[in-house]
Amino acid sequence: MESADAASDEEETVDGLDEDVDDELEDEDENDESVLTADDLISREEPEALGADEILKVLDEEEEEETVEEWVEEEPEADAALAVDERVGEPDLVRVYLQQVGKHALLTKEQEQELGRRMEELQTMLLRQFAEVPCARATLIALADKIRSGEAPAAELILFPDGRELTPARVRPVLAAFADLKKIHEEIGRLCTERGRTKSRTERTKRTNRIAQLTRQAAELLARQPVRPSVIDYVVEQLQKTNERITEILRLPAGEERRQAMKEIQSKTGIVPRAFRLVAARIARTQEELRYVKQRFLEANLRLVVSMARRYTGRGLSMLDLIQEGNIGLMKAVDRFQYRRGWKFSTYATWWVRQAMTRAIADYGRTIRLPVHVIESLSKLERERRSLRSELGREPTPSELAKALDMSVDKVELLLDASRQPASLHAPVGDEGTELGALLEDQTAASPEATTIASELAEQLESIMSHLTEREREVLRLRFGLTTDREETLGEIGRRLMLSRERVRQIEARALQKLRAARGQAA
Repeated sequence: MESADAASDEEETVDGLDEDVDDELEDEDENDESVLTADDLISREEPEALGADEILKVLDEEEEEETVEEWVEEEPEADAALAVDERVGEPDLVRVYLQQVGKHALLTKEQEQELGRRMEELQTMLLRQFAEVPCARATLIALADKIRSGEAPAAELILFPDGRELTPARVRPVLAAFADLKKIHEEIGRLCTERGRTKSRTERTKRTNRIAQLTRQAAELLARQPVRPSVIDYVVEQLQKTNERITEILRLPAGEERRQAMKEIQSKTGIVPRAFRLVAARIARTQEELRYVKQRFLEANLRLVVSMARRYTGRGLSMLDLIQEGNIGLMKAVDRFQYRRGWKFSTYATWWVRQAMTRAIADYGRTIRLPVHVIESLSKLERERRSLRSELGREPTPSELAKALDMSVDKVELLLDASRQPASLHAPVGDEGTELGALLEDQTAASPEATTIASELAEQLESIMSHLTEREREVLRLRFGLTTDREETLGEIGRRLMLSRERVRQIEARALQKLRAARGQAA
């Protein structure tokens, strides 16, 4: 990508653009439904839980910078990282990944500063270009309105360049700026409507010049706002989708269908399709260069992620899973990197990569998820446990651990219980392929002895009652619970067999009399 082209594009004025399409701008309504909505942006990225102010404070106090070179030198041989995962095929995948990572050269501090400066310039350039597209302005304004009304958190739109926390006092000026942008946006919409209705060329030119002036004001105002990079990416993505739709429409044969489709696009975007395509092309070039700059940062620091992933192996996630989570943290670090503070990028990125990995371990490393604060308490408990074991020469008791950690014995016992890892019933036992579940007793199942006794008893009862009628046998089974878990009353048996209570009593008495007679004959 050529930077000169991007710079020259940025220098194009809105005046020239408006003059080029002046005859086509008719009945544009800035308040029409936009192709982008604020609701689409809500919850696309969860606001970061880590306190940015705390990170910046600690980083400012760092006496020595951690660099990618220092991380990698700790483990020069990639094979050491390959032995941590025993899943079939996993080491080969890690080895291939490490080979690809090693092909990217590290960045010097000067190169990082230059890339950081260029990344900031490109993000500002994109915001200026958004100001030229009514639907993009409307989307950002709508999201700011949702934040102002409490429907969305400030973190959905705002990310301060210096990493400051989003306190009400800091957010308020940003929302005020978007309120001013909304007034400009509405004024442009009103002028566009008036221009479409007037027939005087002088009046049309006057309104066109005023629109151009207000658009430049909107660009300057929007360029100063700390808009979240993920929001910028999303707006660019939606604008490109609209541009692709226009391309599809242009392939249609000239006629009513094509004219109607173009009219719908103009209504939704607030700008004629030809002007939209010009701005969309410049936005695409700017976004492509921004993506290239971020890619340079990412590729040069992938080895940092691999080295940190090696330190967190054996905690429930595979090497590749840790690398993947770490890369997500690395991408967040790129968006938040402050080159003006003079750090090496790896010093700043370490915090985000570590947080991404530890949070992934807490969320996915255990079959039964434990809260993050419990994981931290378990880490302290385990460190103290190892220390006392070395000092005492035996396993420390819960009371000794509680005293060392300044905790209650009950809490220590609860942590010890939570630290136990669940075992899979399908885990192999021995070399014969036996599973653990096959060796465990089923407490709910009857023992073989009890099952045999019950079976023989049932056979003997049926033999004794063989000379009774079917109804007599059924009454005795229900009355004495011979085939059920409970004995039923005469009334319950009567309702079941559609008989009166007295009739059931008579059947029971006759059946018992027959059994006594049979026993007497046997004696």
